[in-house]
Amino acid sequence: MSIYQNKGAGFVHFSEEDETVDGVHSLSKNEQALSKNPEWLPTWNLTEKYPKILPFKHIDRALFGDLEYENLFKAADGEINYREITPKFGTEVKSGIQLSKLDDKAKDDLALLVAKRGVVVLRNQDLKEKGPAFVKEWGEYFGPLHIHPTSGAPAGFPEFHIVYRKAGDNAKENVNKVFAYRTQNIIWHSDATYELQPPGITP
Repeated sequence: MSIYQNKGAGFVHFSEEDETVDGVHSLSKNEQALSKNPEWLPTWNLTEKYPKILPFKHIDRALFGDLEYENLFKAADGEINYREITPKFGTEVKSGIQLSKLDDKAKDDLALLVAKRGVVVLRNQDLKEKGPAFVKEWGEYFGPLHIHPTSGAPAGFPEFHIVYRKAGDNAKENVNKVFAYRTQNIIWHSDATYELQPPGITP
């Protein structure tokens, strides 16, 4: 499993103001001061070495989910407002499910929903306020977490793959440019497919 903290389409571009101290590359102090959630800002530890990834037995939590999503509905905060993005692929949950409040049985139902629908978009979540330690523990329920070999991660939490736009970057304008003369974008991909056991889920 890979964990993404998406702050808009695109990746970080380094600047001369960024700094490297004791082998850890960080965004500039100015960028850090502008962030509402600085604990999520990406860092790049250039000295960190990780052990070889050993084979492990994957347990698919979707196999334990209720076919009617009974536990997920029980965990709902009021009525669940959702729509199918397409008839066969993708579900958007606009309100009613707060990931941080799900118990293990509801997480199994969620895993089943993801397995069936391929992509599940859940709006208005509070995970960024819970902090990296909470989200790491939350994600570990679904299996061992993957460490991306090149991307930035919050300090002390290499299991996160941060997709971040610097302050002042206009993500909406950039997306509009991409789709000004096309209806699709072919850069969609799955990370780390070269691993012997690639990540099975990306939250």
